[in-house]
Amino acid sequence: MRWIFGLILLITFFSGGIAYADSPSIDDVAIFSGYIEEGDWLIVGVYNISGTNTSTSLCSPYQYQWNIQLINNETSDILTSNLILQCGMKPISIYLNKSYADSLTWGGNYSIKLYALWGTNPNTSLALTNWIGTDLRYLDAWVIYQAGIIGDYYAIDYIENVPIYNEVLNSDGGTIFDIGIPYLSYYRPDIFLVTTEYINIEYEEDAGDSTYADALYDGFNTSVGTELAPILLTVGGYFGVDGRTVALVILILAGLVLACIVEKTLGMMVIIFAVLIGVLHLYVILGFAMLLAIVFTRAFFWSST
Repeated sequence: MRWIFGLILLITFFSGGIAYADSPSIDDVAIFSGYIEEGDWLIVGVYNISGTNTSTSLCSPYQYQWNIQLINNETSDILTSNLILQCGMKPISIYLNKSYADSLTWGGNYSIKLYALWGTNPNTSLALTNWIGTDLRYLDAWVIYQAGIIGDYYAIDYIENVPIYNEVLNSDGGTIFDIGIPYLSYYRPDIFLVTTEYINIEYEEDAGDSTYADALYDGFNTSVGTELAPILLTVGGYFGVDGRTVALVILILAGLVLACIVEKTLGMMVIIFAVLIGVLHLYVILGFAMLLAIVFTRAFFWSST
């Protein structure tokens, strides 16, 4: 599959053959839109900072620090600048949200520059010419293709074939691309062998009172179910009471019958169930408990027999 991606990219992105230069170099750049929101820009590229231009596996915060800059070629202004975190041949990106991108011109005269923050400030730049647009399938193809080139450079396999998705980034490739293009695994998970699933879990803040617990008793339809609730409401209408009262009477009677005829434990379970679904308040159960305690105490201490 890699040769297919390569063919697409050769036709779409490049006017000549691939000849990635020695350090420092910017070897390829492409620009996409709609990465996070409609109208934003995502500028992606591959660079090489190696040899005497680096002292550690990370470019910062050590001696040899580099920035990637977006330059307005007409004014020479630096529009934005990011600190590079990976040395060697790696992917890089510059993201512009819609509000900032709206102040620029899509397809305009811009370039990105590698700029060293040490010594005589060695630097190199490459003009933005590959304005791809909003079809992020080309971003996926670009990532897989560049992962193959970077892998060949290091003699490391950054790609793995899997069913359905074909070529995807393995854990090593996924790491360098997620650092170089932040949130790539979140927005383009299908090109990763390993991704993270984000699940929103609602959390009720502590109100400092019983408001949240009291509110549990208000969800009658939810508690007894959307099928049973209308029936209870209809029955209650004949007697001039609400559905909760009908459910309360039924459960108490069932609890008493079970307690007296079958098994006291089953009866208590029915009554506790009534509390849990919100048709019987807990303080009613506490009242019963207090009454039983009084009866038991009287029978034990002041019995006449």
